[in-house]
Amino acid sequence: DTIQIYGQGFTQKGTKVSISGVKAKTTFVTANYIQFEVPVGATSGSVTVKTPSGKLKSIDSFVISP
Repeated sequence: DTIQIYGQGFTQKGTKVSISGVKAKTTFVTANYIQFEVPVGATSGSVTVKTPSGKLKSIDSFVISP
């Protein structure tokens, strides 16, 4: 599945995404938008986005259905 996040400060090479600590593959990045694939092995939990400006962890859990 592909997920999209809108925000700001994203960069092509400096933006990393993970779900419950499992690294996701970004498929498209602009300064205000990230698209990534849900990684195999990820479980429900927080989404973390790291950029050159800092790190943000979601308050609510991202739910992965079996």
